Amino acid sequence: MVKNKKILISGGAGFIGTVLTKKLCQHNKVTIFDNLTRNSIQYTNILKDKSVELIKGDIRNKETVEEIVKGKNIILHLAAIAGVSLYYKNPLKVIEVNYHGTKNILDAVKNNNIELFLDMSTSEIYGTQAQFVSEKDSPSSFPPEDMRSVYAKSKNLGEQLAFCYAKEHDLPVISVRPFNIYGPGQVGEGAISNMIQKALKDEEISVTGDGSAVRAWCYIDDFVEAIIKLIDMRKNISAEAFNIGNSSEVQTTLNLARMIKRITKSKSKIKLVKHIGTEIPIRIPDISKAVKAINFQPKIDLEMGITKTANWWNKIK
Repeated sequence: MVKNKKILISGGAGFIGTVLTKKLCQHNKVTIFDNLTRNSIQYTNILKDKSVELIKGDIRNKETVEEIVKGKNIILHLAAIAGVSLYYKNPLKVIEVNYHGTKNILDAVKNNNIELFLDMSTSEIYGTQAQFVSEKDSPSSFPPEDMRSVYAKSKNLGEQLAFCYAKEHDLPVISVRPFNIYGPGQVGEGAISNMIQKALKDEEISVTGDGSAVRAWCYIDDFVEAIIKLIDMRKNISAEAFNIGNSSEVQTTLNLARMIKRITKSKSKIKLVKHIGTEIPIRIPDISKAVKAINFQPKIDLEMGITKTANWWNKIK
């Protein structure tokens, strides 16, 4: 595991950032930069650790970003706007944060001689048909009039921008494409998190479309373990993208809702509702590259992951 480094995590107070901070602060100094829109870290005691510093701010503020990257060895760039409803409500802000924010932090680090810039991309770049997609598959565009496209396109362009900086400024870059990460601490929009909260209250659980949309679900601890391993191999990478997910834990959204009802012993009714925009029929990763590079082997199955997540929500509700 990486040790004795100064690490900056933009978006570090969010769901994934909080778990990463908890792991990395054991042997490193971690600075979190976040506007606290999705504040998962409030449910932990991490900020009491002397090796963790929180700086509140906006990734779109170029001067602030330039200041916080100084002296850092490793940059983990997680700051972004995510959540399907936001793509339709605030598409311009999604692009501003996800693309311009990424450019700000890349501009700030390009001359800082850092050991690694890790960019958190998205599986959405693969478009509406993503069945066992690999890193070599071309990103697939949504129709430009569909505002769901702003997230996928802004993240794809941010990833491409990072690779351009890798080439022109000799910047070591890893881009991670997460596939449906879930678990304790997931605040904001997330299908499993949303369904569990409804189930625990015996409230109606909404499933979009006819419930046939297929997803591969990856538990947060498995995902973070992969990130740590990728950080450890930074000296051998110039510019690489990696799919990280669990291609074995696949379920339709309707069966997912049924599983959550059963595990939580809920009396909730399941209601099929119209999707707010474009539905993605299938999203399953090919993770063979990560398996070969870092021996990535997800351990937590969906049954156990839902149980752990439901237990967490029970504790904080």
